[in-house]
Amino acid sequence: MRLMSLMRLVLPAFALLALIPSARADKYSAVEHQRQTIYHSPQTPGFTSWVGAWTMPDGNLMVSFTQATGPIEGRSLAPKEVQHRLSWPPAGHPGYDMTGLDLRNVHLRSTDSGKTDQSIVMDSFRLKAE
Repeated sequence: MRLMSLMRLVLPAFALLALIPSARADKYSAVEHQRQTIYHSPQTPGFTSWVGAWTMPDGNLMVSFTQATGPIEGRSLAPKEVQHRLSWPPAGHPGYDMTGLDLRNVHLRSTDSGKTDQSIVMDSFRLKAE
């Protein structure tokens, strides 16, 4: 009996959703936003990328990204056959190969809506030129 009652509620909801046109990404715009640097690599120039952000169930804001530091010149790069197989680094950007750099996945937490943050964990990883 409960299943039938649930179906009576769910089916009309799905039918209603089918009638609502889906919105394309270009139909959205950001309003009342501001740009703010919350972190910079300890090296200049610094590299941080592949950023993700989410809100935890307790309301804390989490941010995660990858950071690369180390020597720009004089380090080992990925072997040519690996670069060719991966089509990497991008044409015109030979220094984009991060082999031999100190790589870390950094996770930050903010308990005050992003005004301040604290480092939660920095997971180190390395790429080897083999």
